[in-house]
Amino acid sequence: MKDFFINKKKVITSIAFLSILSLTVSCDEESRSSMGDTNAVVVGKAKLDCKSDDAFKDEVYIIKLMSDTPGKNNSSNLFYELNLPKEYQQANKPITITHRAPTKAEMDLFVSEECQKGSLFSYIYIESIK
Repeated sequence: MKDFFINKKKVITSIAFLSILSLTVSCDEESRSSMGDTNAVVVGKAKLDCKSDDAFKDEVYIIKLMSDTPGKNNSSNLFYELNLPKEYQQANKPITITHRAPTKAEMDLFVSEECQKGSLFSYIYIESIK
């Protein structure tokens, strides 16, 4: 009888672990799913108002998406970019981008934690640009 309860406990523990693991993986995959081609405009440069060392960006470009982005609570459709190529860093430049939400690792690479917390807009990661 004791073995039955030990095995039952192992099964329940395994199921709980696998459930948490699958949720973690699915959340990470969601942040990597592309939003498809979207028409956008490079609005202009913004200075991030937070303490940052030289390893992080202190200036970013604001991108205005010309259509709603699913899953984003952002009525203005304005976003900070993480990786806009230099040749597109011009105010009022129309572009077509494929983008997604950045992963935590990408955010940590480009933006200090203090800037992440105090951001006025969400960030986007540009996968391709035309």
